[in-house]
Amino acid sequence: MKRIAMSWQAILSGTMIGALGLLLFCNAASALNLPDPMEQEILVKSTLMTFNDANETDNYSVLLASSAKPFRDQFTAEKLTAIFKPFRDKNVDIKMVVGMAMKPTGAPEINNDGVLRLRGYFETKPKHVVYDLKFIQSDGVWKPIGIHVATE
Repeated sequence: MKRIAMSWQAILSGTMIGALGLLLFCNAASALNLPDPMEQEILVKSTLMTFNDANETDNYSVLLASSAKPFRDQFTAEKLTAIFKPFRDKNVDIKMVVGMAMKPTGAPEINNDGVLRLRGYFETKPKHVVYDLKFIQSDGVWKPIGIHVATE
């Protein structure tokens, strides 16, 4: 989306027109509504389960397919295989979080670029499952663009 705003600035001359385009872009991003708490829980848990299934099967195609285009453009299945190798090596299984309550560590937020950030943890034992997930709207649906999961 930033590329589009930058292209408009390059094509249209004048500071006022460029500033107006940037203002309209920021207003469109801020006009996005936060998903309600139930939708947030669905986003978090479905993303974590897709992530867990990918790690268990060593097949990241579904994770890629369910992610936003910028994520798919940045990562291949081979890259994800390498990045998440520690989870597979340690046989980390996080599916128990499906039946657990989320413990947010920050308020859900949508930044000026339209990125929804959900972060928190699940009180699993012996270590907590910690997540920091980022989503963008794609075809009217929130799709993952950033996935950080850890056990602490």
